[in-house]
Amino acid sequence: MLPTRLYAALRPPDAALAELDAALRPVRAAHPGPRWTARASWHLTLAFYGDVPDEAAAALPALLAEAASDTPPLRLAFTGSGSFPARNPRVLWTGLHGDLAPLTSLAGACADAGSRLGLPTPDRPFQPHLTLARTRTPGDLTTPAALLHPLTGTPWTTAAFTLVHSHFPHPGTTPLHTFPLTAPPDGEG
Repeated sequence: MLPTRLYAALRPPDAALAELDAALRPVRAAHPGPRWTARASWHLTLAFYGDVPDEAAAALPALLAEAASDTPPLRLAFTGSGSFPARNPRVLWTGLHGDLAPLTSLAGACADAGSRLGLPTPDRPFQPHLTLARTRTPGDLTTPAALLHPLTGTPWTTAAFTLVHSHFPHPGTTPLHTFPLTAPPDGEG
């Protein structure tokens, strides 16, 4: 039996993903070297929990629901691109603009929920991004990043995030719980 490998993620709406996919088409065609991520797997990771014991997996949804209730719906858009790590980059990503402060707070609350259950905490600050491509060996991601850097997507609203079970090392994921973002926007309520 595989361990329960979990993460909290926000999935952008289909229209935003279609727009991003269209912007990527010429870049992928011109740069086939990286392993481009599939549109079906695109998401924004809020917190990665790794292999979670059954007892913690059972308790995690209640803590994530609490985090969701403290967060209003978020208005976001894809923008720009970059790669990391800074030296010898292996990951190409697109960033976000919009309601980044509440998004960062939500990611922190999701990480804190895991920490309260004894799960590992992130080893670096939250950087909102969507992974577009990876390389096994440090490759030149400068040109694809430069081609995508002018990207400014149409804003979209997200009103929920999901706890996801990753079937690693096998492909595929299963959404386990969806958490509506229910706090009133700042200045309301």
